Amino acid sequence: MSERDANVIERREFKYLVDALTAARLRAAIQPFCELDPWAARNPRGRYTIESVYLDTEALRLFWANEHEQLDRVKVRVRGYAEAPTAPVFLKSSAASTT
Repeated sequence: MSERDANVIERREFKYLVDALTAARLRAAIQPFCELDPWAARNPRGRYTIESVYLDTEALRLFWANEHEQLDRVKVRVRGYAEAPTAPVFLKSSAASTT
């Protein structure tokens, strides 16, 4: 294993576009294993919108660290909830993990 390979996280993410009927069937299939979080439970539709602004340097160091899958990368964002305009806004940071 090269030094570069030792510093790279192998990750695969697949996203699928499904029609409304398939989405409804998927929701019904996983529903017994899920619990609404407090924000969704307060909303009559059982969902809510999250608004995030990601922060970075002028040189886009955080973006490029993520793009190159560096182990020591972080994400910094400001997050709020559209349905609760008077609710707190959160500053969050997260670090990449190898576990």
